[in-house]
Amino acid sequence: MTGIRETKKATTRATLARCTAELAYEKGVEGMTVAAITAAAGVSQRTFHNYFDSREQALLAFIESSMEKLGGKLAALAEDSDPISAVEQLVINEVTTGDIGVDSFFALDRLTRALLSTNPADAGELQLAALRDAVDRILTEQLGLTDFEDVVAVHAILHAGFVALIYHDFETRHGRDVDDPLTLIRRAFTVVRGGVDETPAHRVVSRTRVPSSPS
Repeated sequence: MTGIRETKKATTRATLARCTAELAYEKGVEGMTVAAITAAAGVSQRTFHNYFDSREQALLAFIESSMEKLGGKLAALAEDSDPISAVEQLVINEVTTGDIGVDSFFALDRLTRALLSTNPADAGELQLAALRDAVDRILTEQLGLTDFEDVVAVHAILHAGFVALIYHDFETRHGRDVDDPLTLIRRAFTVVRGGVDETPAHRVVSRTRVPSSPS
């Protein structure tokens, strides 16, 4: 009976976390109210507070779960390649054949930004620390990365993927022609691989900068 009870509790917790994420993804943090969450999950608000202290905590639980799933996929890819290439392939896989909606790679960025946009008094340092811990677990435990340069490189590649997707979404919503997401992601990876010094903006600034006059 204990096993069944624990399984039911875990299912309820996961359902509440997922409903919270779906509301945040579809309606923004304004629609992510405890009343809306419990209505979507089919439970009482009292039940919600038996599992989570706040809506932010429920959203964080979903984000952490999504990150752990991605971490598992990343570890599998890293078995056959270097960590940086594995991260690149993970992003490409998630965009081309991965989940859609709230389970998508793009949603992870949107949900994280939604969490960080809530009242700091509610989100707090505990949630931010938990996010950092989740990322650190993936980098150190699953990829075995400890060197500062490697950690920076992985973060840069991941962020480049998010930036490419955000850029595509923004340009599309404003009716402008833009490369497809996968092309933008590959272009973003090229920038990271090549370094900032090789970007057009840096080259233009370097050519036009006027040397300072001797005093």
